[in-house]
Order: sequence, then C-alpha cells, then structure tokens
Amino acid sequence: MTVSGTKTPTSGGLLHGRVVVGLHESGHAAEALAVGFSEARRRRADLTVTVVRDGEDAGEARSLEQAVADVAAGYPDVGVATSVCVGQFAEVLVDLSGSVDLLVLGLGDRPRGLGRQDLLIASRARCPVIVVRDTPRGDL
Repeated sequence: MTVSGTKTPTSGGLLHGRVVVGLHESGHAAEALAVGFSEARRRRADLTVTVVRDGEDAGEARSLEQAVADVAAGYPDVGVATSVCVGQFAEVLVDLSGSVDLLVLGLGDRPRGLGRQDLLIASRARCPVIVVRDTPRGDL
C-alpha cells in the first residue's frame, strides 16, 4: 500500500465528508474496496466507488454493484454510491480529488508497481491518495 498527500483540514474535521475508491475495472476491486470502506467508516464519511472506462461497457455497472455489495455487507454504517465514468483514468480521478477527503486507487493485480496513470494521479491529486494492489490469493 502506498500513501501520498498531506492535505488535511485545519479544523480537525472532514472537508467534504467523502471518500472515493477509483478503479480501472471492478473485477480487481476487493482490497481497494475494503480499504475504502474502512477509511470511510473511520472518517465517518460517505463512500463513492467509481470505475473509469475508456469506452461504454453495459456489464461494468452490474459487475461494480456486485463487487460493492459483497464488501458493503460488513459496513452497514457506511453510505455508498457507485458510478461508471467514461474517460481517461487519471483525468477523471484528479478532477474528483478536489471534492473528496481521500482517494483510494485500486491497482488490480498488476505484477509491477505504479503505472504512469497512477503516478500522475498521486502527484496531481488535491487530497491524500492511498494506492492498493490486489494480492493474488496464492501470495497471502
């Protein structure tokens, strides 16, 4: 897990009351969702889970809803919304970062570290960023 950013509210409370989990695809979301729900609960914030796609994908919304529902059952006190956005991953999430308290990036199960888009988000986000890599079950 990688954490970047130092922007915190000076009053000790939340700036926006919102945590966002940003995903490339919902199929590799379990660890990022768990971190997002946990952080939202800890901060007493709402959670928005966003998948960013390059093009339309009607099945992605259903897949995202199921992935979120699987994790949400353990966090009944966290308000959650989902969205599927079409656009460039970094651009969409950097734009969202100005209106949230924390951005959690799900890397999926890529074998190597941060990609170009992830580094761009971490360096340009206007809120703290946590980067979470899905761990293949055999690596636990």
